[in-house]
Amino acid sequence: MRSFRRQTPLLVAAIVTLSASSAWAATAPSNESVVENAIAHSTVSVRAPASLTPALSTVTPSNLLNLQGSGMANDCNPFGNPSLVNTPVPCWFGSTTSTRVVVAYGDSSMGNWLPALASAMKAANYKLAAFVFPGCPTLYPVPGSVSTALTNAMATQCTKYRTTVPAAIAALHPTAVIVSRLATGWSGNLTVDSAQWRATFAQIAPAGAKRYILMSTPNLPQVNIPVCLGLNRTIDQCSPRYNVKSTSHADDYYSEMMRDINSAKVLSVPLISTYQWFCQLGRPGTNVCPAVIKNFLVYVDSEHVTTAYVQFITPAVTDALRAAGFK
Repeated sequence: MRSFRRQTPLLVAAIVTLSASSAWAATAPSNESVVENAIAHSTVSVRAPASLTPALSTVTPSNLLNLQGSGMANDCNPFGNPSLVNTPVPCWFGSTTSTRVVVAYGDSSMGNWLPALASAMKAANYKLAAFVFPGCPTLYPVPGSVSTALTNAMATQCTKYRTTVPAAIAALHPTAVIVSRLATGWSGNLTVDSAQWRATFAQIAPAGAKRYILMSTPNLPQVNIPVCLGLNRTIDQCSPRYNVKSTSHADDYYSEMMRDINSAKVLSVPLISTYQWFCQLGRPGTNVCPAVIKNFLVYVDSEHVTTAYVQFITPAVTDALRAAGFK
């Protein structure tokens, strides 16, 4: 795990900017307030409710993808499928008869958002092409390498996939390309990172296509949240936290937010903010990202979000996408 430079003033300024002045961060009060109120009134000092959706008993290693949005793209998952590695094809969602194509590209972090994106694009009459390769990081690294530790088989397939997917995307002549989680963590070195981000977009977003970054979801590295809740611990003990004064691994979401905010700024690319759908941020003393909101289990592990919770926040996500131009 890399160490990350903490820049609290920059974060605060960025959050204020995203919340107050960015057109793409605006959402209709009715849908946004439903989510924010649910988060604000989440009780974290108690154990998980018996009515939890999905039930903790269903969160098993073999069932994780089925409980998370990436499961929607199983048929076009390149892992273990050489034909899809060499000639990628998307899974189609949204308004499948539309001539306006939007590409969603990334690893399982993008998979988190497929339920909401599919619904939003259908409502806005866009055809959604999902290129989702769980375990294959989005950022284009030095040729022949990968940016995170993967199994040898997956690393080989991931590296090859990155060379073949740009042509597959370009062939669709997309109106827009949405990516999520450009890299893992943030070093604070924008000179180096911005070059990699620019290379990523140059590879995957054809000329003329609008480009968007969808902010990462909160995570708590090295802690499996359903397992934690299953040990009869309180929701608070199992919830990701956002503490800009901390240097612990539990604070890695700070680095991921800063990376997303800064990459959008450096690239002049609209950032679709997501933190407000998960965390009690911007409120003194309430920086927890509850592991349970209403009766929804938010995570299937340390960072992947349950389809059930994403479906709950889909109206707010849809409004954010409309404000970003998907109308």
